[in-house]
Amino acid sequence: MPDPAALALAVSDCERTMRNYTAPGSDSCAALGATIGAKMTTKVTVEVYDAVGGPEMSSVGPDGFEAGPTDPGEYRVAYCGRHISRRYPDWSTIPWGAALKDEDGTLYVHHQGRWQRVFDVVGKTRDDVLDYYLALYGVRAMPTRWVFNDFGHVTCYFFKDTNNNKRFDENRETLHAEFFHTTPVDEALTALSRTVDLKGSHGCVHLKPVDISSTIRRGFMRPGTLVVVHPYFDRKVIFPRRGAARGPYELHFFPAMKKLLIIGRPH
Repeated sequence: MPDPAALALAVSDCERTMRNYTAPGSDSCAALGATIGAKMTTKVTVEVYDAVGGPEMSSVGPDGFEAGPTDPGEYRVAYCGRHISRRYPDWSTIPWGAALKDEDGTLYVHHQGRWQRVFDVVGKTRDDVLDYYLALYGVRAMPTRWVFNDFGHVTCYFFKDTNNNKRFDENRETLHAEFFHTTPVDEALTALSRTVDLKGSHGCVHLKPVDISSTIRRGFMRPGTLVVVHPYFDRKVIFPRRGAARGPYELHFFPAMKKLLIIGRPH
């Protein structure tokens, strides 16, 4: 792993360090001495992951949906789970990993506690599923699990902690509309032991499948963990020194640098 300082990008923006990073949405050059990063002097870099968010300028994606910048700000992790989506119902009504069975030319999925025809749930035929599996995995075969959900095997949600109690209060707070997740293409590449080259999102933060699993396994995505989405003008940031650390951790996403930084307290 390269030294975290080497991840700084050579651009003309003012150089800033994580010990004096500005509040998201403020002007980075005018507010160089700001505030919320003062505690950073006592933190160390635990891990750096590749991560890709939405485009800096909004545009319409090839799927007809608007793709825009990932919203800067401070959030907290709510929880992680398997996502289902009303916005992308074709493949994401069914959660990742749902059991499939192919009987007498009819494809069934175990969904909402019972076996149902896939066509009745998402309007996809047996041939549609076979064709998509071929596109992803290079072989026209029927999987035993649903591996087509647009959000991958796990999604981690975050929220604005409006009452500052470091936990998600479902009756008072709402999940942010952008999440950490993977994609079915990257899941397939990982399963095939091929290189994953993260692509841009509509605004969510894309992580590699092995990396999002790592963040959960290592305790970086525990509920209540601070998440900072930095503005796109943060293009040259020197990360704290690498070292052994303990929680509470902080997750800092730099969309222009395409990195997710995990920091913690040194041992």
